Amino acid sequence: MGIYTKSPPPIPKLPDIDITRIAGRFGSMSATPLPVVFDFDTAMVGVMRSTKAVPGTIDSSWPWGGLWTISSEGSGADGQRHLTSPLMEGEVVVQLWYSTANSLYSRTGFGKAGFTPWEKRW
Repeated sequence: MGIYTKSPPPIPKLPDIDITRIAGRFGSMSATPLPVVFDFDTAMVGVMRSTKAVPGTIDSSWPWGGLWTISSEGSGADGQRHLTSPLMEGEVVVQLWYSTANSLYSRTGFGKAGFTPWEKRW
């Protein structure tokens, strides 16, 4: 049994991070339900789902599908970074959009130049 002559050091405060939402360096699927995208140009890095026509949608008559956003700037310290509009200087972004109409599209973004048009892959 020890006798303390002074108080023990305080317990360090850890940041409030939900580990089920961390998307990883380049974005990946989280362990929770996929968040809904409200604008493809400012989407969160990682995988999101689309349930209605929003800005940047390829075909507004068929807006359902999944969007995977990969950024050279990573997904941020908390794993939930959204793209900025315009993109950050020197940032390179790749977006893959899989529509439930069985179509795959992709586009890239380069810093202040913005995004290229969507290109149908299959």
